[in-house]
Amino acid sequence: MAGESVQMRACEAALAALYLRGGENRQVVERRRWLSLSRALRRRSATLETVANCARQEGFAQEATILDSGRILDWALRLIENGEALTALTPGYPDRWMKHLAHAAPPALWRIPGATTAARAAEIKRASSVNSVAIVGSRRISSSVRRFSKELGHLCATSGLTLYSGNAVGCDEAAMRGTCEEGGKTIGILPHGLNRIERVIPGAEYWSVCAPDEEFSRASAMERNALIYTSSPFSVIVHARLREGGTWHGALDAHRRKLTRLIARQDEKEPGNRALIALGAIPLIHSSGLLEAFDCKDAQPFLFD
Repeated sequence: MAGESVQMRACEAALAALYLRGGENRQVVERRRWLSLSRALRRRSATLETVANCARQEGFAQEATILDSGRILDWALRLIENGEALTALTPGYPDRWMKHLAHAAPPALWRIPGATTAARAAEIKRASSVNSVAIVGSRRISSSVRRFSKELGHLCATSGLTLYSGNAVGCDEAAMRGTCEEGGKTIGILPHGLNRIERVIPGAEYWSVCAPDEEFSRASAMERNALIYTSSPFSVIVHARLREGGTWHGALDAHRRKLTRLIARQDEKEPGNRALIALGAIPLIHSSGLLEAFDCKDAQPFLFD
């Protein structure tokens, strides 16, 4: 067991050393190779002392040259141990990213740990076989939509569901605050570096594939949206503007690629939400019905089959 732990830590350190954007490594490494590299290192039972040679023997010459520096491995391992970095091999990394995105999943992310404790998590009796949910929506929303989002956050906490969202003002922020207020676990995935956070929700955890000081970009936002939708088997769209904004386009992309099952707040006044339901999203009338929506069998089939 101890040997397996040592080997896993070496592989984790290698992923963080090579692929954390804005980290100690200044060379451009082809990210699509990370999954093959990770499998090769685990197959060879690489340790911190042998990880560079193992990579070289498996044909990863550029990666091996970078890993030859013990300093960069020590730096990466320290980040992981402090909870400041998360890799595809770290406990808590979403299994669905690997299943649905494969080599397109991020091998390493920057992280600000949250405040939810193991003791608090043990107190919560899970009310559903589903253990996480993504909740997203527009920035400009009414007070009733904001209240709906916050109620969903409360329900996530009391039901033991990990909440994934985007920390954007509006629906995201309301849901995340609702979860944190009840001591639940919420993870905000950002389209910019962690040093660029404008609103820190007490108790929330934050992840980012961007370099710490990297500014918002459209490309990063698109990648972030895909990660949020893929993180959970169900994604709740509280509010979407028809054919506008990241919520709508991200939901449509996730729906077409079958990365998640969409749940949309039912609102006859919102054409965006109506359209998503028409495309097969499960309608959600009341926030209290979220857990029942997970078991819904009567939703319209995917139109993209």
